[in-house]
Amino acid sequence: MTQPAGALAAHPESQGTPAPDADPIELSRLDASGARASPSTEPEPGRVSASAPGPVSAQGPAERWNQPRVNIGRLAFAYYSFIIAGMNEAAVGLEHHYKGRSNVDVSWFFLTPAVGYLAAALANAPIHRQLGHRGVAVGGPFFHLATFACFAYKGAQLPAPAVIAINALSGFGNGLTEACFNAWVAGMDKAGIVQGLMYSCYSLGAFFSSLAVAFMVVEVDKAWLNYYYVVSGMALIELFGLTVVFWNKDGPGYRAEHAHEGGTRKALRSVVTWLCALFLFVCMAAEAGLGGWVVTFRLDVSSASPLAPAIANSSMWATMALGRALFGVATRGFEGRRRLTICLATCLAICVGFELLF
Repeated sequence: MTQPAGALAAHPESQGTPAPDADPIELSRLDASGARASPSTEPEPGRVSASAPGPVSAQGPAERWNQPRVNIGRLAFAYYSFIIAGMNEAAVGLEHHYKGRSNVDVSWFFLTPAVGYLAAALANAPIHRQLGHRGVAVGGPFFHLATFACFAYKGAQLPAPAVIAINALSGFGNGLTEACFNAWVAGMDKAGIVQGLMYSCYSLGAFFSSLAVAFMVVEVDKAWLNYYYVVSGMALIELFGLTVVFWNKDGPGYRAEHAHEGGTRKALRSVVTWLCALFLFVCMAAEAGLGGWVVTFRLDVSSASPLAPAIANSSMWATMALGRALFGVATRGFEGRRRLTICLATCLAICVGFELLF
């Protein structure tokens, strides 16, 4: 997943020497009228000082994972929410609806959460303006809980079109929480590390999901529906916890903090927005394809036992969790462009290596 590039800073012009009263300034510290904040000391261009303080916004110093103290609880439940999102994505739908259908038909079960994500992308900004983080903290878990409860209560009796529609609800909940918490931690000090750990929690949820479903269905001989009883209880805890810790982050407070930021239309006119969207489209398509179909492939092509494909799938998610957790730490001293270059070069080298080996 994408990693935040950190705060951008404007350095003195390369030609000529600035006047004594023309100090270097941070772009993030200009308000809408162009007024200049107090000057700050910048590191040399292209270098990141390990001892430099965190980014500073127009509202003051950047938040940390433990400052203010309430952020500890907020971040803990945000991580917990990502675990639930991963558990949902790695076990989409019900086995009852897959039997007797072609792979093309089953693909619709995996595609429909994307509709929910698209709706969440359009609704996220209005929800934040009116209700702040509180709106997402209540709405996202509510849609998780509604999805899991429907599957747990009437999953076996639901027609396939209803299952597809319910999956779109889960995608809407995931889209709300992921966008909200991504943007929130991106403004923190050491955002790359915090965000990497957040997405490792998503992979951990998928890891436990694959093992839990396989254990219930194969080893304990329980129905697939029992899995949704478990995640329904977890979603209820998510709803309660996020509501409590984000209750004070309301709409008026959000509007005051982001009064001078550009809106959705401005973001859609940016080339960077569409490049990132294309990158995420390819990245998440590969992730969903591997995570969703590796079990089917092992069962149909390799004639493996039902438990073996689940272990293989969980292993993929486990290594993904490890990589996401370590990437932010390993690239902490690099700026955004160099960090992205390292990531792409490493991925390319690993892919070529596996191609040569297998």
